[in-house]
Amino acid sequence: MTEPAASPGPRPPAASLPAFPGLFEEGFHPDPYRSYQLLREQGPVCPARYLPGSPAWVVTRYAEAEALLRDPGLLRDRRHMDPRRELPTAALPGDVAPYFDNILARRDPPDHTRLRQLVAHRFTAQEVRRLRPGIRAAVGRSADRLAARRPGPADLVAEFAGPLPARVLGELLHLGPDDRDELLVRTGAVRTLRPGQAGDPLHPMVRFAGRLLRMRREQPGDDLVSDLAGAHASGLLGDDELLTLLISLLMAGLDVTANLIGTAVLTLLACPGQWERVRADRALVPQAVEEVLRYRCPLELAARRFTGGPCTVGGVTVPARNTVQIALAAANRDPRRFPDPDRFDIGRKDKAHLAFGHGSHACIGADLGRAETELALTALLDRFPRLQLAVAPERIAWRASFLRAPAALPVRLA
Repeated sequence: MTEPAASPGPRPPAASLPAFPGLFEEGFHPDPYRSYQLLREQGPVCPARYLPGSPAWVVTRYAEAEALLRDPGLLRDRRHMDPRRELPTAALPGDVAPYFDNILARRDPPDHTRLRQLVAHRFTAQEVRRLRPGIRAAVGRSADRLAARRPGPADLVAEFAGPLPARVLGELLHLGPDDRDELLVRTGAVRTLRPGQAGDPLHPMVRFAGRLLRMRREQPGDDLVSDLAGAHASGLLGDDELLTLLISLLMAGLDVTANLIGTAVLTLLACPGQWERVRADRALVPQAVEEVLRYRCPLELAARRFTGGPCTVGGVTVPARNTVQIALAAANRDPRRFPDPDRFDIGRKDKAHLAFGHGSHACIGADLGRAETELALTALLDRFPRLQLAVAPERIAWRASFLRAPAALPVRLA
């Protein structure tokens, strides 16, 4: 499959380039790659909009993106941002704000390093291999629920890909059925939180995380929550850090993995012959996942960074206290790095995409997300070998978000 490319012709002067639309503005989705291409042609870093009224410097080329993801001069803590360059947002309730404003992804060294080291052993490739039977069990139960919909159509996002990562997490944390159900509800409510919406998903999430910690203090086990409770008891984590880190880990990667699964299925079904190709040779599933990560990166933009001082990127100087937005999806389509980048090619040899970031802030759960997606695809291929889209690919609506994914995926369960 090849995405639409910009019309050939001479490069327009920078002043006449179309404004890069905000991520929630009409026109960005379903094809953001044209905007990324125009920005890439303009230069390695360009002033643009992160959101309407919220300027940022957007990095779209692979080499500069990779270097900046490793650059310790780019900071994650929002206190380094110039408040005059940011739209005011609704403040979180004061009693829960510390648990959501100070998540692991927004911490800088040395705190980020210290906190990450406390949990990194749970996300190694070796540990994920050990967890694969539990992941496979959770995937199998989700496939059973989907099979119960036969012979009718189903929304693969709502009924399989969306809830699956939370169900896998419940399995890996050895939660009972009721706690697994609540984990699905609580994480889903926070993930879909919108400004001004009715209802409060934040306090229930904090209470749920606190209850899990109390439960594992009383009945410790071989799981991440027990590790955190033990680290707190040993004085390695403060009270606020304990809940914040647990909430970070309960939420981290759920959307990205769900989006990756849905996007992988859509891409394989929409590209002629690709579903049949992996169905005939299951050894291609890991390669297919890596190419989906490059081709349709599920996290289009890395978490925002802020310049601690003036920063020079490809000859362009970004002033201090400015927002830098690294467009992972654009870097993964940079023709300077990937030949014929707008073509989906399972056989592509170069796997060095940036979908999971790079450097000290690279996604800690990358191997877990890969394993879930590979096992989810394998289960679908086993249970529904003639799975088909129920609508034409061009009718699939994409989420208006920096999380690249189909909003719904109607399929026929063949």
